[in-house]
Amino acid sequence: RELETFKENTHYDLGLRTSSPFTKYISEKHHKFLTNNFIRFSPNEIEKKHIVEDINVSEDSVIIFGAGRLIKHFEKKNLVTKEESMKEIGIKKDYEIYVFLPFSNPLPGYASAEEVYYVLNTLVEFAKIHKNIAVIIKPNYSADLSYLSDIIFKKYDNIYILDKNVPPDHVLNITDIVFCKISTLGKEAMIYDQQVVSTLFDNEKIFKVFGDAAHYIYTKEELSFFLEKTLYSKATFIQWKNSFKEKRKFFMQ
Repeated sequence: RELETFKENTHYDLGLRTSSPFTKYISEKHHKFLTNNFIRFSPNEIEKKHIVEDINVSEDSVIIFGAGRLIKHFEKKNLVTKEESMKEIGIKKDYEIYVFLPFSNPLPGYASAEEVYYVLNTLVEFAKIHKNIAVIIKPNYSADLSYLSDIIFKKYDNIYILDKNVPPDHVLNITDIVFCKISTLGKEAMIYDQQVVSTLFDNEKIFKVFGDAAHYIYTKEELSFFLEKTLYSKATFIQWKNSFKEKRKFFMQ
């Protein structure tokens, strides 16, 4: 009863928090809409510091609660093998390259329907031709699965759609490359030493949240060219991925 009363009378938010120019921009633009009883949950003092500085809220409005997903990832990556993760996901054969696509609904001011579906369809069409690649799609908890109905219905051999309520740990453990815009799953993937490709078709600097650690794609044509050039063979892909290794380490530090 106390929890329900809290939910009804308090605006709250929780999730992974790292320093982000996008977060700062949105906060400065919309901060006046935040009520005085707006509360954010943080798993540790480091993430709390990012919230206070980026969103310009008081320290009293940020509550330390829970272990946090970051700690969970650092622990799991040394305990769970890729074979175990593949079994959990339901992948029964080996692929040369594992591609991860976190899928969220289009959101005005953040990601247009055109860019969301273009990235999805481009990766699916590429996977249909290149059977050495597995594309793993993890819908966001709030995603409308009807957007993926065509892919679900056709059941492609090398395209896997996970249950949206399943934690992302296992897919992050086996994936090689993540396609997203500014998803925090991109940052979480770097814990597992995976490479991020950020599709910024609007070319706005506020969305460049991965620093130099990500490869940024600014046009549709560039996305198709990148896939054909970089993912057509494992050797080429590994060479490209390793060129970002030090940048990923620096970003995580």
